[in-house]
Amino acid sequence: YSIHIVNRVGGGDSFTAGFCAAILAGCTLRHAHEVAVATSAYVCTQHGAMPRLPRQITDMINDNL
Repeated sequence: YSIHIVNRVGGGDSFTAGFCAAILAGCTLRHAHEVAVATSAYVCTQHGAMPRLPRQITDMINDNL
């Protein structure tokens, strides 16, 4: 992802959270990594460490089930 970083706080934690959520939902390792990267990239473009994730990211998990 090529993004404009606004805030790095929460980037690593959001990567881990996205990865774990995808694995727990039954996604493959490859797809879980894609979810994790998308989640972390989004969080780093927002102010604050815990922005509400857009449906586009949460659907990456739900659509893979």
